Amino acid sequence: MQPKAIGGLTPKIQVKSLDSLYKNDSLVKEKTRGMFGSSNELIVYEKGGKKLLKLEPAERQNENSTISNIEILDARFKTQKGIGKNSSFKEITNQYNISKIENTLSKIVVFIDEENLYFTIDKDNITGNARYNTSIKIDKTQIPDNAKIEQLWLGWQ
Repeated sequence: MQPKAIGGLTPKIQVKSLDSLYKNDSLVKEKTRGMFGSSNELIVYEKGGKKLLKLEPAERQNENSTISNIEILDARFKTQKGIGKNSSFKEITNQYNISKIENTLSKIVVFIDEENLYFTIDKDNITGNARYNTSIKIDKTQIPDNAKIEQLWLGWQ
């Protein structure tokens, strides 16, 4: 996994080309409806049925769209510095500089701009008022070293 590629997938690949890119795997197009609208996610499964990646197109309902975000669902995908879905916060901070930390309702979102990465950590890992109040800024020192990544994303847009 690199900042601008994960396997053969790059920011220039269009949705219409994904079937041929993942011909040895299974590509499932899922339409989901949420509170803020619908999305067209594409899930890449390996032949045994294990989920590998969740792809989010930049534009819904457009086969010419490129992919804007990729959720890494399989621990075998790692950055060039060895960070993957099962990494701890300490492993991440040993390898990368944190660009920004956002405090959301139930998660902490941590951004690594140099790699186009962002990941979430459950707020149950932290103590104090920031756990219950999204307007309180979270500093990296408030996140325990052993906190595990819940979601790992590669963002291209």
